[in-house]
Amino acid sequence: MLEARPLVESDITHVLFDVDGTMYDGDSRYGSRVGSVYDSHDFFRLWLYKRLSESSNLPEEYLLHEAGRQYRQRVSNGTLLDCLEHEFTGRLKADYKADVERFTSNGRVFSQRFGRSKNFLAKALSQIDFAAILRPDQQLQEVVESLHQRGYNTGILTTEVYETVQKVLHTLGLQETYFDPIICSGDTRDPKPSLGGFMRILHETQKIGSQVMYIGDSFHKDVVPALRMGMVAVQVDRKVSGLTKSAVDIKSTRRSFHKVGSLRSILQLLPVRER
Repeated sequence: MLEARPLVESDITHVLFDVDGTMYDGDSRYGSRVGSVYDSHDFFRLWLYKRLSESSNLPEEYLLHEAGRQYRQRVSNGTLLDCLEHEFTGRLKADYKADVERFTSNGRVFSQRFGRSKNFLAKALSQIDFAAILRPDQQLQEVVESLHQRGYNTGILTTEVYETVQKVLHTLGLQETYFDPIICSGDTRDPKPSLGGFMRILHETQKIGSQVMYIGDSFHKDVVPALRMGMVAVQVDRKVSGLTKSAVDIKSTRRSFHKVGSLRSILQLLPVRER
């Protein structure tokens, strides 16, 4: 049985966003030969995985520099998608996928199997040419502006490094000053779904869980930990049409959350706040 309280809490003051997969659709290619953001993710992951599998003692700075150089070369000559299809073998891709399952995340493949720093992969991904892939998003701009007009504060909690957040916001046509706090990979000891980042939200905003709405695309990394901290959770699921309601058991309590196909739909959940 669902809890009686509605999802929309009257005391919400802060709306925080995930970035990757939430502020933009990582699968969209926009007709570009460069591919999608997730194609770029795949290049960096597989290129680094291949090099480290061949020689695990290469210096981090060298690997990051060389991965970025190889990436930029393929972006400039439009061969990134061909590279993903032909330069990385099926066996390599299968081995990498198995390691992701073994270590439970992409980042931990590099930090735990190869002993790299916890932000190693995030630093590599900060070299993605977002301006070549994404486009300014007027709808997202309007959503953020509407939230501010309605009296809400907006912020960010992401596993990306700060440089990536800067690039993404700039490309989408958003100002960093719209978001406070901005909590990134280097600001917490462990990445989501660890509760550290969500606890940091409450510390930075000086709010309790019911005063914060967190919006992300991952059920396990975004929705579940947000609900565990008592926050209002919204999952971005682009297969959903409009706005739907779901529920999950959290600490033996049935907790509800919404799914939205578009970030515009969150405006249905957040009326104008009383000043």
